[in-house]
Amino acid sequence: MQPIKTIELERFEGLSAEAICKSFKAANQILLKWSTTAPKGGAYDKCGFTVEWEDGKTFSGRYDLVHFSRRTDEGTGRPDLIAHIMSYCEYVLSNHDYHRDHESAQDYLDNYLPQRNYAKVKKEVA
Repeated sequence: MQPIKTIELERFEGLSAEAICKSFKAANQILLKWSTTAPKGGAYDKCGFTVEWEDGKTFSGRYDLVHFSRRTDEGTGRPDLIAHIMSYCEYVLSNHDYHRDHESAQDYLDNYLPQRNYAKVKKEVA
């Protein structure tokens, strides 16, 4: 995995907030803290994020923040930005409508995200 330069988080709904951190672990901790004030009844607050790696490559997206008491990424009950990005890449690779993005999604999986759960991704996508 390439080293991370920064992860920028911005909460667009609910309590407005911004944060910059240097690891997925720190980003997940911030999202978990923010989730204590997210909606409990099935709704979510939109958050934006941008991950920048040391080589200049970036990944930007939207994270739907739910209350910590609800099931979140990977069924853990905790925010997991890596799982969120991996899930998006899996979706792109399995959807023919996104064929122009296949190479980029595969590059993120191969070179920019930790290899945990990656065997599962490669098996399903292949």
